[in-house]
Amino acid sequence: MSGSRLSSIWLIGVAIPAGLLLAPSIKADPQVESRSGPILTLDGHRFRDLDRNGRLDAYEDWRLSPERRTDDLLGRMTLTEKAGTMLHVALPTIETAAGPGIGRTFERSDLARATTMVRLHGITSFGSRIARSPRRFAEQNAALQAIGEASRLGIPITITTDPDKAMRAAPRVKANGRGRIDDGDTPAPIIAAGRAGRVAEARIDASVRPIMIAKFVSGLFENPYVARGAAQATRCRSNCGT
Repeated sequence: MSGSRLSSIWLIGVAIPAGLLLAPSIKADPQVESRSGPILTLDGHRFRDLDRNGRLDAYEDWRLSPERRTDDLLGRMTLTEKAGTMLHVALPTIETAAGPGIGRTFERSDLARATTMVRLHGITSFGSRIARSPRRFAEQNAALQAIGEASRLGIPITITTDPDKAMRAAPRVKANGRGRIDDGDTPAPIIAAGRAGRVAEARIDASVRPIMIAKFVSGLFENPYVARGAAQATRCRSNCGT
């Protein structure tokens, strides 16, 4: 075999892997969904305009790393919003009677009070003890995410549920009644410590940062809503409520 032919074969063998290494990686666009906020379309890509300012901010750009997006978001958050992010509180509920002559009561989420906790106190993490079917839980999730989407920065909500284990009692009111949100359900002590200089805001940022990175990694900032089909296909192994 001639030297020129061997050289040609060697060059082809090197060129193929080199071409693969130099080729740009193909990343599929994530599913982007909003219920009330606008959608931005840039270069054929869709993005949620979470703060509704009409432009694509770094924390809204899913093409950037979660760390870069988190740094941008932290620079936009108030001390209240940062302190609220550090809390994981029980979802407020309302007790409702099962029906005339029936001595049982049922709990449902108090979305009005949850809205106050999100918008005024920056709380974006709730735990629920209410037993629900997958369909009902998906509906609750969508209602809470709609509250988060409508907030100042559109930060999505994280929700945990474990009805078999005790949590600190959720703030509860009777139907059509009024309930008060005390300091145990707000970041007031953290805010006071920050404003008094007892806790540096950089230390608060360090606590908030991994929480936000996890939310970006999970894709909540692009689509926090549960797929209806997935919820309907999920079956309970025990009593999950109605």
